[in-house]
Amino acid sequence: MAAYPYMVQTAFNVLQTIFDEWHVAPYRWMRERDLQAEIGGRLNTIFSMQGLGTVKGNYKWVAPGFEPEQEWNRVSYEPYVGYEYEPGKRTHCHPDIVIWKDREGSEPIPEGQLWPILWACELKYGSPDDGSGDIKKLTTLIEQEYVQFGCCVKVQFVTSPAPVGYKWVYTSLGRQLWSADVWMPRQEGGPDASS
Repeated sequence: MAAYPYMVQTAFNVLQTIFDEWHVAPYRWMRERDLQAEIGGRLNTIFSMQGLGTVKGNYKWVAPGFEPEQEWNRVSYEPYVGYEYEPGKRTHCHPDIVIWKDREGSEPIPEGQLWPILWACELKYGSPDDGSGDIKKLTTLIEQEYVQFGCCVKVQFVTSPAPVGYKWVYTSLGRQLWSADVWMPRQEGGPDASS
């Protein structure tokens, strides 16, 4: 992969490390939320150890008695992000994992968005959905400058002797948005691992 800002490169490195570990221990993360927590937890640990674990900014909706400048965790799960899905029409989404970007200046956080997003990740875990909707959503968020970089991870469970592994795929946005296809062995006779 090309060179990225430090926190973005760290996110891609964490994903690759998790994929490598998962193929050695395929029952380690049995649900999408387990994988989400593992990715976010590792990012939080790395950034916190380096003094990068939080972001600060002026929050105009602050509760009485608190200063406008508030602090948030750098890594967040499923935040509300508003965007325009067609001219003049707005909706919102909740990316699975985000890394908030540092804000510049002292203006209050804009309406309909908690924070500018440096990196957003969508996870598709054992879903028959091909992930194209997530790629389209992140493409829109990047084009509208709500997100700077993104990644869609699609985990599929395969029956032996199908290969297991992963590969990174460029999207139409090139280095700004990647897709990762991950193939894991299917459980034989075990609980459903798709939820």
